[in-house]
Amino acid sequence: MDAHAVPSADYVRRCVEVLTDSNIDVVGMACRVRPGSDSVIGRAIALAVSHPFGIGDAKYRVPDSSSQYVDTVAFGAFRKTLWEELGGYNENLLTNEDYDFHYRVRRRDGRIFLDTSCYCDYFARPTIRSLIAQYFRYGQWKAQMIKLHPRSIRWRHVVPPLFVASLILSLGLSYWEPLTLLAFVIIVISYGLLSFYFAVKSSLRGGDSRLILPLIAAFLAVHLTWGSSFLLGIFHSPRQISRNESKPSKT
Repeated sequence: MDAHAVPSADYVRRCVEVLTDSNIDVVGMACRVRPGSDSVIGRAIALAVSHPFGIGDAKYRVPDSSSQYVDTVAFGAFRKTLWEELGGYNENLLTNEDYDFHYRVRRRDGRIFLDTSCYCDYFARPTIRSLIAQYFRYGQWKAQMIKLHPRSIRWRHVVPPLFVASLILSLGLSYWEPLTLLAFVIIVISYGLLSFYFAVKSSLRGGDSRLILPLIAAFLAVHLTWGSSFLLGIFHSPRQISRNESKPSKT
C-alpha cells in the first residue's frame, strides 16, 4: 500500500482468506481510481488512468473488471515463504519492482489473482504536470525491468513506444522522403479520432462535457510521456541495474 491509496476496511482480511487457497500465490484487490483534486483536470486524469485506452489491459485499474487470474496486481499480498524463495523485491528498480516480483512469481508457474470483492481507493495525480512526471518515471523504469526480463513484455508496454517512434520516424524521414509526412499525418489523425471518441464517450457517461478536452490532454500526456521515456530508458539506464536482481528460487 502506498501514500496515494486507502484500502477498504476488510482488505487485509480478504487477502488472508484468498491466500488460504494453495493455488493462489499473490492476491490483490481492485483499485477504484479517484481524482487527486476536485478540479476538471483532476477528474479527467482519474478517468484517463483507469480507461483501457489510457492504460491498456491492467485489469486492477479498469472499472467493472471481474475476479480473475492476471499478470499483476497493485498492493499484492503473498506468503512470507514466497518472498524468501524469490529474494524479495529488486531494490535496484526504483519503480516497477512489484511487476518484476510478480513476473518472477509467474516464471515459476505461480498464479496471481485479482479479487474484486474488496477494493482500495487510489488517488490519481491532480495535475497534468504531476501526471507527466509520474509516467516519465514509469516509462524509464519499465524499460529497465524489461531489459532484465525481456519475456515479461506485454502489448500494453509496446504500444506507446511504437506510437512515439512512428511519429519521430515519419516526421524525421519526411526531410528526405516527403511521402512519409503523409504517414505522420495519418498517425496523428487516427490517434486524435480515437482519443476524441473515448474522451467523448467517457465524459458523457460521467455527465460532464467539460471533461472532453482535459481527458484528451491526459491521454496524450500518458502516451507521449510513457512512450518517449520508455525509448529513452532502453538506450540509457537512469542508474546501474544489476542483472543479479534477485536470489534464485529454491524450488
